Amino acid sequence: MESHLASRIKILRQRNALTQDQFGAKYNVSGPAVYKFEKGYVHPSLKLWLRFALDCGLSEKQTILLWIKSKLPERYREHIAIDDEGRLLKEDCQEDLPAYLHRMDRKQMREAIAQAEDLPRGLRELLLQDDELWRVFQPTGFEIYSVAEKFGMYPDAPPSAFADALRNIRIFLRQTRLG
Repeated sequence: MESHLASRIKILRQRNALTQDQFGAKYNVSGPAVYKFEKGYVHPSLKLWLRFALDCGLSEKQTILLWIKSKLPERYREHIAIDDEGRLLKEDCQEDLPAYLHRMDRKQMREAIAQAEDLPRGLRELLLQDDELWRVFQPTGFEIYSVAEKFGMYPDAPPSAFADALRNIRIFLRQTRLG
């Protein structure tokens, strides 16, 4: 049950040689509340955690990342990769993103798509063989990624179904930006 937040609070309290009651008094919380924070049973509010973290010497960004990670269900915590100091591990953030998501010209994007093993067959065929799609529609890397994420579970869908999905994703994105 212990988390990065819990261990940080406990370390801060012990480093200052304070009891849980004394530590809590410093932040206007009870000793039993500090106990629950240290055990990971409950998490302090963001405002209170920011005060704790300032005394721990963490940056505001590190503090917020640790707090957000503590709020996630256990199975999702691994998606925020941070080291023991609360620093985001940058290489972990980029490893799951396909190359075609980066800004590039049409030729480079097609090369990246040809190498993207996670794209459904029908979508890959559409993107590699349909020159008119590129000339008229000019799909973005984000649109392609969105279609692959939402409809990748249908690997045997025909290219025409993926063309419709690309159009619908674009319509959806436009309406949500304007609305």
